[in-house]
Amino acid sequence: MIKLSVIIPVFNEELQLNGKMNLLKEWKNEFSDDLEIIIMDSNSTDNSETYFAQLRSEKIAEVLFLSVKDPLKKSIGTALSEACLASKANLIVILPIDILITSIHIKKLLELKPSEKIWGCFTKSYDSDSPMMKIYAYLQNQFLTILLQQGVWTNVFFFSKELSTKIPTDGFLEDVLFCDRLKQVSVGHIIDTKVVVSARKYMKDGHSRRIASNGIIILLYRCGYKNISVLKEFYVGRISFIQLIKQLVYLLVNLR
Repeated sequence: MIKLSVIIPVFNEELQLNGKMNLLKEWKNEFSDDLEIIIMDSNSTDNSETYFAQLRSEKIAEVLFLSVKDPLKKSIGTALSEACLASKANLIVILPIDILITSIHIKKLLELKPSEKIWGCFTKSYDSDSPMMKIYAYLQNQFLTILLQQGVWTNVFFFSKELSTKIPTDGFLEDVLFCDRLKQVSVGHIIDTKVVVSARKYMKDGHSRRIASNGIIILLYRCGYKNISVLKEFYVGRISFIQLIKQLVYLLVNLR
């Protein structure tokens, strides 16, 4: 009987898939019938199909393709919702492709007592020697994850299948909203065994800018600013901090 479904959402991640193949094989061999691996692809346009074919032929993972074709309606939440519907286990874990978890993490999940309302996540570290990233991870773990039970996708969420109906499909900050909904159901189970998160996005955008933008976005969202499209534009760098401030000032003036 399958006890745990590992869902890995991907889009144009052939390099990451290549690096994960051996690990996925090891999991399948070690945990056998206790574990299913589901690759949820949002219709990639790179050469990911090469790895999908190998995963299927060697019966390592099931590969699903997002049924939604309209790019405006695609989101990580939409993909995860479809994958959860297809999962066979009562416990689901969402594993972003650029995060490393080991057999130790899998074992800890398999040891959890089944519950219709169980959910939780892991603490994390980054694959970077930067002192800034180490401090950032420490603060995230101690204050957000452990104290406030605020997880994001990089904390590797796990939850009972029944709770998968609470996955939002808004297209941005879905992990924050998902965690808020989960906290309304029950207290989260925080496992203080760190997963290793890739710092590639931080290196690409600059550590300081990415950390600062993440903090600003969460702060504004928590203060009640719900213009998701503006926050997303700021996150991807299409609008600057100054432009964001102008948006906020305009909003405050019009509220009066």
